Amino acid sequence: MPITASHLRQPPLHSSIFRSYDIRGIIGETIDEECYHLIGRLLASQAIERNLSACVLGYDGRLSSPQLADALAQGVMQSGIDVIMIGLVPTPMLYHASALFNSGLALMVTGSHNPANYNGIKIMMGNKPFFGDDIKALPQRAQQGKIINAERIGTLTHKNITHDYISFLLQQVTFKPLKIGWDMGNGAAGEIIQHLTQKLEGEHHLLYEQIDGTFPNHHPDPSKPQNMRDLQNLVKQYQLDLGIAFDGDGDRLGVVDNEGNILYGDQLLPILAYDVLQKKPNSLILGDVKTSSAAINAVRAMGGKAFVTATGHSLIKTAMMAQQAIFAAEMSGHIFFADNHYFDDAIYAAIKLINRLSDAKQQAHKSLADLANELPKMCSTPEIRIDIEEQNKQPMMQAIINEAKQSGFAYNDIDGIRIEDGDNWWLIRASNTENALVFRAEANDKETLANLLQSAFVILTHLPPESLQKIKNEIDKANA
Repeated sequence: MPITASHLRQPPLHSSIFRSYDIRGIIGETIDEECYHLIGRLLASQAIERNLSACVLGYDGRLSSPQLADALAQGVMQSGIDVIMIGLVPTPMLYHASALFNSGLALMVTGSHNPANYNGIKIMMGNKPFFGDDIKALPQRAQQGKIINAERIGTLTHKNITHDYISFLLQQVTFKPLKIGWDMGNGAAGEIIQHLTQKLEGEHHLLYEQIDGTFPNHHPDPSKPQNMRDLQNLVKQYQLDLGIAFDGDGDRLGVVDNEGNILYGDQLLPILAYDVLQKKPNSLILGDVKTSSAAINAVRAMGGKAFVTATGHSLIKTAMMAQQAIFAAEMSGHIFFADNHYFDDAIYAAIKLINRLSDAKQQAHKSLADLANELPKMCSTPEIRIDIEEQNKQPMMQAIINEAKQSGFAYNDIDGIRIEDGDNWWLIRASNTENALVFRAEANDKETLANLLQSAFVILTHLPPESLQKIKNEIDKANA
């Protein structure tokens, strides 16, 4: 019979690491092996309370990840949960393993797209995302000593699921041979993409496939244009049909079309929704609050139902399950298919995109640029990050929300505040992974965008002057 270790003194946990949909911190400052050991015990104790008995665990290619994963596993086992260690893998393989082994607890040690000195944990429990209040309750559980000491220490088993995952991916392939560039950014997807492309027909050019936690070539964040330049050059040099990029843990997709243009998640949303709606007409499809109105309108024009929801992989998965949506994409490149357990698997999504392009080329002689150009051209700002101290983030955001709600415009406050005037809108929200606010605006034409921004700046006077000036500078730079 397990006992609760309420009498044991636990090391303190830094409050800043408990984010809205994962755990994330700085090595040696806010997280270390002792911290991971305790978090393992906390998560295992909660899993046992939910009658779960097994955990699958993987880690990314960061230099700190193997040691942190080992500490996390030891903590889980100490509370009586058996651990299946699948080793260095992209996050989608962790998700795949959780379904394969039907494990009640799934833990991925990853810093995702953050700098190399960061790390974190993505969590699933009971085959659902573990986020929000569940994550934020963990330090309180530690303070209360609600940690189970097991009479039987859990076992550790090592499994290699590479063959199973590659076989699963190959089952999705329907495309004819194409010319494709792949940029792994030295992240955790490198080895799997090497295995996968060796089995695919066509011409494949690989960039930075060697896993290296120092990220020597560029940072693995495909949402930032400077990290996509090498892939753009590769596509142009070899006249490729498209380029595919991944973030550090392989759950976010970056795309370059055949003309070298970067396509963001909301541009991919209607392209990928096409096949989904062919199979299941009138289905619900979700974008996040940063999604272009043009993309939402395009999905509706194809006969789908389309709405925006809160940004964040755990939040979108949960919304999809609750609303029975069959597909979702967020601007940053997380892409979700209901027929793949709602997982944000960028490799799976890449294959679906290549399938769609292959069909378009065969049936209508359309390139990826042609598909992207079917969306109406909107005038928009880039996604602008405004650095702000963590303790000031939510108070500042709340002051802006309160002001915006008094503006007389229609609004959506599911995630920050999105002020809407027909298809024209501006958004500001608090990042859940960085100490930053995020701003974006979009309108039908330049004049309307300028007027929209003027009305936004009246409300954004709550920001420090230097932050407001940064927004204006970034917009000027984008329009230069």
